[in-house]
Amino acid sequence: MFNPDIIISDFQMPEMSGIELCSKVKNNSNTSHIPFILLSINNDKKSMEEGLKVGVDDYIPKPFDINLLKIKIDNIIQNRKLLRVKFLGIQELVEEKDAIANDFNNEFVAKAVEIIEANISSPSFSITDLSRELCVSRSLLFSKFNSITGYTPNEFVKVIKMKRAIEYFKEKKYTISEVALMVGFDEPAYFSTCFKKIYAKSPSAFIEENLK
Repeated sequence: MFNPDIIISDFQMPEMSGIELCSKVKNNSNTSHIPFILLSINNDKKSMEEGLKVGVDDYIPKPFDINLLKIKIDNIIQNRKLLRVKFLGIQELVEEKDAIANDFNNEFVAKAVEIIEANISSPSFSITDLSRELCVSRSLLFSKFNSITGYTPNEFVKVIKMKRAIEYFKEKKYTISEVALMVGFDEPAYFSTCFKKIYAKSPSAFIEENLK
């Protein structure tokens, strides 16, 4: 299945309207993550509301400036990247849900977190396992994760593991090496490397600065 990074559609088309196409895209779990821009000569409020109700990510009236379209595309891509920051919050593991507008995407992320959490201590848990549990191909898994969260599946798994590690650190009962094992890392040094890559500081520095 071909999964584009973004869809740009006209409001009026021969076979199907842009509204109908967007509705089909956003109500299919395999494509709901794809950003959708609607171009339309109908600039009235009703037409715009109709588009936004079915999940259009942006609405551009015609005629339009090609540079404006490029800016809109860049903004959508940038907003997706900003999700990466939200997913690093340390307060709640699934607090991200309110950042994701589409129900299919909410369910996908929530299910992914649930699966990762259920296998949090397993060093052998793989992306193949995650794709099988989510009933999607590896290629679709990668495109959906990148679009919805801004992360690859591998990065997302590590983010969830590190967030769980922080929860263990808060309990102040375990050493860093013990926590590493608890979140599925056989080698504490690799755990520290992954933690620093995500939070820009070592586990010990993070604990000293945030949890003392």
